[in-house]
Amino acid sequence: MDLKLNLFENAIDSLNEALQKYEEAKDGNKNAYKFCVQHLSHFLELLLKFQVSKAHELLIFKKPFQKRTEESSTINMQEAIQFLENDDKKISTQFKTDLKWLKSLRNKIEHYEFEVKIKQVDSVVGRLLHAALLFGEQHKLDLENLLDQRYLDLAKGYQKGVSAALKQAVEKEKYALTCLRPDEMQDMNFGPYCCNDCGYRTLIMFESGYRCEFCGGEEGDEMIVTCSECGGEGAFGEMSGWEPDIGPVEMRCSMCTGAYAMSRDNS
Repeated sequence: MDLKLNLFENAIDSLNEALQKYEEAKDGNKNAYKFCVQHLSHFLELLLKFQVSKAHELLIFKKPFQKRTEESSTINMQEAIQFLENDDKKISTQFKTDLKWLKSLRNKIEHYEFEVKIKQVDSVVGRLLHAALLFGEQHKLDLENLLDQRYLDLAKGYQKGVSAALKQAVEKEKYALTCLRPDEMQDMNFGPYCCNDCGYRTLIMFESGYRCEFCGGEEGDEMIVTCSECGGEGAFGEMSGWEPDIGPVEMRCSMCTGAYAMSRDNS
């Protein structure tokens, strides 16, 4: 008996495989994230190609005007995105950013070696699953009815957790601001900021620093920190880590590290 899957069926099959591996990873098998990334990347590429094919099935081929053979090359993920955007189909910046990150990780997995933070891959996979379901809803692809209900609940449960963390971060910010005097409010850098680990705007200030309400991460490029040398404030992503002989890592601004002077001299 032969196995044959059309473009859309092939995509859905890979999505179910990705969700199965995602479930295994959440249950403690960290290596399953590797296969989840591969299957999810395959699903997303085929999903975008399928949407392109709805305009015309030959448009998924790089050379649609040449005779079609089994070796005919198809467009890649980025080309599919560009076609859809040219066709006035909206694709969010976050979705494109996550796709680029996922594709880069997939290439490392398939062709060499890789290292990744579990929190980060878990967050990107969660966001992409949610974005894929929204994409299917917008384009009437009926993805939810084609998925195993167990995996669908897993994907939706992840997004509920994100929504709850976002809401909690905003509520804590509002509460903190009510405790401040008017003259203190302009100096307070409470947040919420975008967390470097999970990518969600759930990083808020606590007494001892910052912490993400969703994943527990403690760093975000937007959060405001103090330069250990001059006492000036700046965004964490614009500071440089400085390791003294004794003590914790210090943060230095561009003025104190000399980076500002070097960029000025090179301009």
